Amino acid sequence: MAKFDIEAMHPDAFISDLLDLNQAQVLKAVYAQRKSLKSLPVEASDYLAALLKLGLPMTVKALEAYRFII
Repeated sequence: MAKFDIEAMHPDAFISDLLDLNQAQVLKAVYAQRKSLKSLPVEASDYLAALLKLGLPMTVKALEAYRFII
């Protein structure tokens, strides 16, 4: 990866960086991804709980304030 000047990041840090760069676009993508789930309708709180189980605590903390639009 060094050859291409690419840095490996934990997904949680990567998403947090994306939120800092373009919050509106990330929130739009999170909303679309949640709505695309094929199982029973997933409430925002259930979605955030699933992200937490996946090891994304910084992402969940940042998205908590926007649960009404995701």
